Amino acid sequence: MAFVVMQAGFIKGYWMNWSNEPWIDHVHGFSAMSWYLLLIVQPYFATRKKMELHRLWGMLGLFLAGGTAFSALAVISRNVASGDHGAETGNFDPTFIYGVITSDLVMIVAFIIAVIMAIIKRKKLNDHAIWITSTVLYIMSAGLGRAVAVIFKMPFIPALNVSGIIIIVAFIIMGFRLKQLKHPAIIFGIVVNLSVFPIAWLGKQQWYIDFLHAIMKY
Repeated sequence: MAFVVMQAGFIKGYWMNWSNEPWIDHVHGFSAMSWYLLLIVQPYFATRKKMELHRLWGMLGLFLAGGTAFSALAVISRNVASGDHGAETGNFDPTFIYGVITSDLVMIVAFIIAVIMAIIKRKKLNDHAIWITSTVLYIMSAGLGRAVAVIFKMPFIPALNVSGIIIIVAFIIMGFRLKQLKHPAIIFGIVVNLSVFPIAWLGKQQWYIDFLHAIMKY
């Protein structure tokens, strides 16, 4: 379901303009999609006692996790230029573009931490499963927010706020169902997704915009 939602969110912004998208967007898009597909296949191997295959694909999955995270960092840096050009042309709201950079950075770092924790906890199957499953929700906000904006014809900032609420609720439900509401992965996921709510305020702060220009030159 998460995979379908992510793709629905990018139909208009990516898939319908696929041939015109830059190379780094393709790298990020396909590495992220491959990561989602890997997490669909891995439980199949684990529950059918095909642990050698599970471990093999898990090691190969480290390349996908790295590709997903670091290509996302490369894409984020381009948002500063997008924000500047949006402010000049009025084609879109630069407040959203500037503000969402921090939220995206927080979620990418959370994704990396969750993958590392899943590796550390690989011998404790319940902990390993919760951490690795949580990675899906850590990076789901971008696709879900776009899907909400398209389906309900909402501006991006309110749509992203709605997506944050949905993902936080999903973490709470996940915690209750697994009887692990106090698990670090659950708590961490809730805190991480709170980062979408200051976007409207943050994107209007000149000190913050100046800071972005200083560290993300183009």
